[in-house]
Amino acid sequence: MLGLVPLIIGPAILLPLALYAFKRREVHGAMWYGTLLLAIAFWSGVYAVELVVDDPAQKLLALKIKYLGVTALPVAWLGFILNFVAWDPTVVKRIERGMAAVAVVTLLAAWTNDTHGLFWGRMTVHPGALSTLAGRGPGFWLNVAYTYAVLFAGLAILVGQAVRSPYLYRKRAVILVLAAVLPWIGNLIFVAGGEAPGTIDSTPFLFSCTAVIAAVAVFRYGVLEPIPTLRDARIEVIGDGLVILDRAHQIADLNRAAEAMLGRDRASVAGEPIERALPDWPSHTDTEIRQDLPLSGPEGARIYDVLITPIRTHAKRLTGYVVLFRDVTERRHAEAALRESELRYRELVENARDLICTCDLDGRLLSINKAGLDLTGYTQDFIVGRELIDVVAPESREHAKALFTSGHTDSTSGRTEVVVLTHDGHRVVFELSTSLQRRGGVPIGIQAIGRDITDRRRLEENLRQAQKMEAVGKLAGGIAHDFNNLLTAILGFAALAEEEQRPNTPIHEWIVQIRRSGEQAASLTRQLLAFGRRQTLQPVNLDLNQVVDDIQKMLRRLIGENIELVVQLEPNLEVVRADRSQVQQVIMNLVVNAKDAMPHGGRITIRTKNVMSHHQGSSVGKDAPAGHYVALLVEDTGEGVEPAIRERIFEPFFTTKPLGRGTGLGLATVYGIVKQSKGDLQVQSTPGHGATFTVFLPAVTSPGLVVELSQS
Repeated sequence: MLGLVPLIIGPAILLPLALYAFKRREVHGAMWYGTLLLAIAFWSGVYAVELVVDDPAQKLLALKIKYLGVTALPVAWLGFILNFVAWDPTVVKRIERGMAAVAVVTLLAAWTNDTHGLFWGRMTVHPGALSTLAGRGPGFWLNVAYTYAVLFAGLAILVGQAVRSPYLYRKRAVILVLAAVLPWIGNLIFVAGGEAPGTIDSTPFLFSCTAVIAAVAVFRYGVLEPIPTLRDARIEVIGDGLVILDRAHQIADLNRAAEAMLGRDRASVAGEPIERALPDWPSHTDTEIRQDLPLSGPEGARIYDVLITPIRTHAKRLTGYVVLFRDVTERRHAEAALRESELRYRELVENARDLICTCDLDGRLLSINKAGLDLTGYTQDFIVGRELIDVVAPESREHAKALFTSGHTDSTSGRTEVVVLTHDGHRVVFELSTSLQRRGGVPIGIQAIGRDITDRRRLEENLRQAQKMEAVGKLAGGIAHDFNNLLTAILGFAALAEEEQRPNTPIHEWIVQIRRSGEQAASLTRQLLAFGRRQTLQPVNLDLNQVVDDIQKMLRRLIGENIELVVQLEPNLEVVRADRSQVQQVIMNLVVNAKDAMPHGGRITIRTKNVMSHHQGSSVGKDAPAGHYVALLVEDTGEGVEPAIRERIFEPFFTTKPLGRGTGLGLATVYGIVKQSKGDLQVQSTPGHGATFTVFLPAVTSPGLVVELSQS
């Protein structure tokens, strides 16, 4: 009975291993490996029962039941091998279905042998003998041939893959071959020998050795570790490199593409730490990592996109790594060139002094450069995503809406002007150059480049105003000059006629009235000549402080008691060269204009100060050259001047006063005198907050304190 001990030890080892394999079913071949071990354990265990029982009928029943394990062995063996070497699952299923059918037919033939006698011949049981003598019919020999054919087919597949595999998988394959071959050698000896009473099949005994070897294969060489075993042919031909590592970061396997990338064949690199092949290997690989790694090869340095994926068991235990290499050298170079191009473009856009923006076909802003933010005063977070018409002035909104939402036509291409409201409420005029952006011929957005032309438009308007004033002045001056000649004759003859008539007669009174009307017309003519700069000036060196001080009393009587007059004269005022009477006329006209703007009283302030213009076109005036100037300011607290009126305020005969209360020549006269004196004139006003008229006259010398224009 001691001979039966191996038949008991074998199943005792194989059954726990089979259960362990079933728990690791997520691993390729694990289910088939467990089935294989279970079939061996079943064969060995039932064979032990066959040998132990004495009843012949029970022995024959055990013999038939034993064939459940015998017929299952080829199916489980080949199923494990094909899955272990990663054959196509569809092909494996088709083969296994065919083999399962063969196993069922074989089992039915064995179990129904009593009716046909084709599987076994005559069966005898000798008293005291352990084994049952069963005749060997054609079905038995056919099953033996089929079983050995399947065995050797599996061995051929396994050995063939082992020859092409690195050392780690080669050892796995060798130990599996050893575990399979030993029992079948014993079975071959048993089958080849003749039957005699007491002869025992050594195959199940040798399966005890298989059990021990299987335990070594599982726990020492990790046959059931979830590392891709060997290789699928499809993995061999893919262009990406594939490397398999064990848990110690040693190279276990790699495909042909990886060999080319590493510049090493698998025989020389197998078992080598990956850190030696890849010096830039990351130190922490507990989770999936993707990064670029450089490798030097025969063609120079190449860049690879490396994906490192840890392999874990069902219980989350780390067993190895799958490393995928993809050559991305050209792509990375293209990306670097694209980034450099984008950086140059971004720097060009960001450093541009013009507004550059893009928007979608619905007119929503997608991007805007720094200059655009500076010109409008908005922040990136505030303006991006908004519709552009939200920041466009009302008079430009319809035009802007049509411009930035006509994305399906070419009407967006060209130049136009749009007035934008800045964050602080100012109005900025932009000259926009727009173009339609397309992708694949389909419009996707609009790009706009805007140049701030607010100052240009202001200067153009000033130029037009100056040209208009110049034209009107020439016309008025020419008419006044000719009219003045006629008035000279009229006044002369009126004076002669007046002398010829006796006083207090009706004719005398009529002639006096003619003379007075002529004198009034002569006064208007002088104002027109002043506006047209056609009058004769007598310029002298003047101290404006002295001129203002001399006419203070007259000005106070002129403005009345309900208006306060404040005079602020700067000491050490520079000297100007102008006609004294004309400067007095300028001051009086400005003060009278200020008085008329305050019908309910207020305050008029006259100030003088030195200013300096560092360049032509500064706030002194667009036509004023750089140099020292003396400024005369007349400020009031009246109703102010509307922008539309301010544009025409110096035109002759233009007045906002009721009919009969003004000629419209007061400020026109001021304008003409100042321009003829080589000076400039400015008006600043906010409706409801008064107005300030500033006269700039060039200084003759530069003594005393000079206030910088930027501080004035």
